[in-house]
Amino acid sequence: SPQMIDIAQERKQQALANEEDVDHVTFECTGLDSCLAAQQQSKKNDNKDPPPYNCIMAMSILHLLPHRQQVLQQFHETLPNEGGLLISSTVCLGDHPGFLTPTLLKWCLPIVSWTGYIPKVSILQKKTLRREMEEVGFDIVEEYHPGMDKAVFFIAQKKQAAGAAVDPPPKS
Repeated sequence: SPQMIDIAQERKQQALANEEDVDHVTFECTGLDSCLAAQQQSKKNDNKDPPPYNCIMAMSILHLLPHRQQVLQQFHETLPNEGGLLISSTVCLGDHPGFLTPTLLKWCLPIVSWTGYIPKVSILQKKTLRREMEEVGFDIVEEYHPGMDKAVFFIAQKKQAAGAAVDPPPKS
């Protein structure tokens, strides 16, 4: 959100005031269309220009996308070959506790979304999202799932060419 970008810019200014080397860091709140435009521009230049994004954050959105695998593929193609990261937070309603809960959601959510009160939501499982990320060429570096009724967080890194491994981000 634009508010998060404002917070990031404030933190960057604090870091600059402390003489930290963060001049090269930029933040943008943008949509998928920007990823596609960057991808097309790079192809026009025969991939000579560096990708504009080193990291893409997809927070609380993947379960709402009707063509999630295509979007993941576009993210993968937009990121640089060395160390490009996808950070996501996604509700996986298919993993929700309770025997009948996924079944009820499978039938109830389409009806409620048809009324326009909520967007269309995928009844997604964590293992499915992990597999989809891996299928388009991401390695899962970190996975955090604080509880069955909570969103799952993934840090995924673009797979490296053979012999060109990049160290994963440090754990804090």
